[in-house]
Amino acid sequence: MKKIITFWISVCVILLGIYSCNDSSNPALSINNDFVYPLEIGNRWEYNASMRYSNVSPDSLKDQLSDYAMDISVSVTRKIFIDTIEVYEMKEESEKYTGAYAYYSNKEEGFLKYAYSNSPDVILPKTNGRKTYSFKGISFNNISEFIINLEKINSLSKTLNDSIIYFAQPRVIYSYPLEVGSEWDFSISNIKIVKEVIEKETINSSFGNYSCFKIQWKYDFDNDGIVDDDFIYYEYLCSKGIMKRTLTLKNVAISTVQNPSGISFADVKIEQTLTGINF
Repeated sequence: MKKIITFWISVCVILLGIYSCNDSSNPALSINNDFVYPLEIGNRWEYNASMRYSNVSPDSLKDQLSDYAMDISVSVTRKIFIDTIEVYEMKEESEKYTGAYAYYSNKEEGFLKYAYSNSPDVILPKTNGRKTYSFKGISFNNISEFIINLEKINSLSKTLNDSIIYFAQPRVIYSYPLEVGSEWDFSISNIKIVKEVIEKETINSSFGNYSCFKIQWKYDFDNDGIVDDDFIYYEYLCSKGIMKRTLTLKNVAISTVQNPSGISFADVKIEQTLTGINF
């Protein structure tokens, strides 16, 4: 009997050791200053994207605004050449839209975006068209359209293969080396944008805990030298790539054809969270 008890105590100790390695107190996988984006053909990321309304005014119209969620897959599909530059093609797709593409490479100066096709980085599908939105004096038919347009540059060089459009200068998505306090210009057209690594933060997930660089997109829509506090955009970058994005637009005006001056105002929060990886 004593041997049996000793055996089960040993089993319990082993099981406790196994489970303690998987709990939330387990040290997070670090991200260091030598980070480069994991561009390998076959790498795949699964995300859940959501859009939610809050602080709706008047409150009686809250039922007319529907929260939304969908799953998105991003994968590195192949290498191609744009002019003489070798780049990786990243495909984004979901059950709601066909594939969108963007073209990147890791260079000494950073993770660079050279081109896109079919409006990559789509966050959510189009609305039914019965409502329109306005923010900072900019009108748009849906939130995704607004975000996509903010990430484009007006001065594009040329179109390749009737579908691929590349930038006159590649966009520096992440400036290497990454470290807390580093920042770089990300302005588009007449909108001033600065990206800054503001801190490190640990994000827990079902497939592991990861230390992330928390990167703030600082927008100055009216170019008055003051960062707008009603457009709040953060990225969380871990050793496996983008772990999470959060974007909050405050006091968005919502109108209809019947009420073009606006039927309500609301805060809109968009989140994109990594739910799975294959590497």
